Amino acid sequence: MPSLMAAWELVAAVALRLGWVAALVLLSLLVFGTVIFLYSLAGLAAPLQMTPHSSENDKRSQRYTCLSFAGGGIMSMCYYMGVVRVLMHRKDLHGCHFTGSSCGIHAAVLLLYLQGLPSFEEREDAWKNYSTKTVAWLDDFRPGWFLKLYTLLPGALKVFFQLVPLSDDLLVKCQGRLHIPVTQISLLPPRYQTIVYSQFRDTTHLKEIIRTELV
Repeated sequence: MPSLMAAWELVAAVALRLGWVAALVLLSLLVFGTVIFLYSLAGLAAPLQMTPHSSENDKRSQRYTCLSFAGGGIMSMCYYMGVVRVLMHRKDLHGCHFTGSSCGIHAAVLLLYLQGLPSFEEREDAWKNYSTKTVAWLDDFRPGWFLKLYTLLPGALKVFFQLVPLSDDLLVKCQGRLHIPVTQISLLPPRYQTIVYSQFRDTTHLKEIIRTELV
């Protein structure tokens, strides 16, 4: 195959100029890229599985049926905190469905939690507490961040779960309204599928799915 021959010629050329270590690194990248490409092709044929949910919540939302929060790295939570502060007071979002990816799921869960608080003042106080402590953690992480990368995900999860208690009341609000997509990968056969969780056994199960989405 011409593409395969070209790849081997590239590896040989790198080996002659830069040595076999560089060639092995390049070869590893080529193999890794090929595997990812094959997984992508397999994923196109994989069905999207979504657990059934009730449509009662849809009827209570007059204008919006679903909001999706895209991922953007943990640092984007500073942006999402501003978005959540505006949305948490809107009554036309009660009953709305939420989904997202990566830190977008954190924004969705935070919004569901804040929406469940009974008064404007309680929502504002909870939001300010979340904002202050999250920004403080980020400010502490930034100096020498390249030496702390191994603490990034554990630290983000610790702060989030400390500030957003996954109570039974919040679990009820998430059932059928929070949709968390999780990609499951299998090596044999080489394929992956996306499963969307919208029903959760208990708060522990909800916490595991949220943790999986960020990681």
